[in-house]
Amino acid sequence: MRITTVVRYSIYRAKHHNCTLGRMLQVNHNDNQARAFAHYLTAECLYAPRTTIAYGRIVREYVAWCGGTEAAVQCNRAQIQQFLGSSRRPENDVALARSRWNLRLAALRAWYDYLLARGLAVANATADIARKRGPSRSGPRPLSPPERAELLAAVARQSSERNRERDLAIVQLLIHTRLRVADLAALDLSQVDLAARVITVAPRTRSKSAPVWLEEPAALALARCIAARAHMHAPASESAVFLSHAGRRIAVRTIQAMLRKYVRASGIRGGATARTLRCATR
Repeated sequence: MRITTVVRYSIYRAKHHNCTLGRMLQVNHNDNQARAFAHYLTAECLYAPRTTIAYGRIVREYVAWCGGTEAAVQCNRAQIQQFLGSSRRPENDVALARSRWNLRLAALRAWYDYLLARGLAVANATADIARKRGPSRSGPRPLSPPERAELLAAVARQSSERNRERDLAIVQLLIHTRLRVADLAALDLSQVDLAARVITVAPRTRSKSAPVWLEEPAALALARCIAARAHMHAPASESAVFLSHAGRRIAVRTIQAMLRKYVRASGIRGGATARTLRCATR
């Protein structure tokens, strides 16, 4: 009963991916083995239609490369690795070659698992073949002092007179504090103490609020922003520090879009994000 329901759901998903069940299987109706493998992927592994199509295509290529199903089942580790690394075109893109290797490996592992489950193979020949991994990703590159100065100059140059103090304060806080964009959007006037140069936020990882001490550039920018806020015609009930054009609390997406605009205008090499600016406090 459960398998029937899963198959029906897979057919339903295939229709909503603009492909018929026949395209999802991608096999000849007389090829019972290939149809059984496609059914195994959709009904037992619960793979999406696009994954089933891709895996079916790769297994057909592999069987043709080996010279038949029987020969493919008998392939050893070295032969499989030779197929994984084979390409019809000259290899110029290392990332593309790595991606192709991993996709083919995943498809062949699923196929050998199917053969094992049906008693058609004695071992999964891909079990000890490793995925190819890309270079380790380091954290975002902090901006240098000249780059931060250029970004602030771009804000002063590109922002409207109405929003200049607000935008400068947001960028200064991102540079000089560990606050996230969501923290800035949620910041209320009651959380700001300009005399003590401190704002109080509730970190997501703690239940109690924590003070964030402001350096002089951030404190001065925030003070100017709050002073200019009085001219933005916000409702008396609005407690947000940073306001939108409508005089309401600014949205996270608005801050992100604003930052992207100023980063492009500054011409910073490699670009920058809110996370990049936060790294400047490390």
